[in-house]
Amino acid sequence: MIAVAGVAIAFPREKAIAFVESPNGPREVKLEAGISKEDLDFLQSFRRPIIDSKVAIPELRSILRDQMTKDFQGERSSIDQRFPHLTESEKFILFLMLRANGSMPVYKTRALPLLTFPDMLTALDGNCYDVSIRLSILLEAVGIKSAIITIFTNALPGHVIVSAYDETWRTAYLLDANTNVFRHWRDVDSDILTILSSASPDDRKKLFEVGEDVDLPIYFRFYAPPPDVAFSPNPVTADYLNEVIPASRKNAWRSTFTDQFAQLVGSWRGTGLVPRTLTETASFFAPQTPTGSQNLSDFSPQLGLDLAKIRTKLGIEAKGTFSEGKFSLGPNQYWIKTPPAHL
Repeated sequence: MIAVAGVAIAFPREKAIAFVESPNGPREVKLEAGISKEDLDFLQSFRRPIIDSKVAIPELRSILRDQMTKDFQGERSSIDQRFPHLTESEKFILFLMLRANGSMPVYKTRALPLLTFPDMLTALDGNCYDVSIRLSILLEAVGIKSAIITIFTNALPGHVIVSAYDETWRTAYLLDANTNVFRHWRDVDSDILTILSSASPDDRKKLFEVGEDVDLPIYFRFYAPPPDVAFSPNPVTADYLNEVIPASRKNAWRSTFTDQFAQLVGSWRGTGLVPRTLTETASFFAPQTPTGSQNLSDFSPQLGLDLAKIRTKLGIEAKGTFSEGKFSLGPNQYWIKTPPAHL
């Protein structure tokens, strides 16, 4: 506002805009439904396939390790500039998560995750389960133990993330390559779920807050909704997801692993979708895997987190197969039994 001849004149402010990616290039949206052009360029730098579709399973581990190490060096300058406080190993794991996210540009809900190679590493569309399996494969290839974590809580009603532990640097991670949430805990003796499962509710909150969130941009690109699911009250479009999820993702995580931790454990008991290593995930989905195809069980040897302590403490078992039950991998209805009172 300026004064001219004693009269105050207000000029309209420049409109704040943000961007998302569309099939026709960057598209302007309202500020709360997109990201800056700088953030858009940053995310797009990770947009490329993980591997060539012709790679053979016996060579997969070494190829992934060598390729990811080489690709990481190509992204070092932008990662160093944005995240100077992270250690070398933390930057590398952050890079792997961003590469998993960038290699699957179309968000698509489906009844089953991708179960066979090469689709498991080359498909362009998928959901949280697909991109979590892909990230776990990358982590295992470079020697980081991991597990697939399925979540059904009020805060996250149907989601899948990755828990990982770097034994060399004693750092635990919770990683969401679908919504780019990266939380880590330094100087700990095991994966964070093992630590949280042994803590009291009050200590669990304190332990969770000790972890550090890395502030990462996220947006959903070309959401492909399932034709047989009706969403209410809002149709789930890319614009809707971009407006709702980035603003709520961190609080949803905090609630899930603190106030709603008992609900999370109750869902594992009620659905059978307990934390599983890649090997156990392959066994769980074995009845749905086409006979004779190369699949997750062929990705060997696999590391995997030691989940025995979690299972003993929480009274959960990794048994049965997918054929014995049904579940949803999208923002649909979910089923949770009564949570255990002692949690």
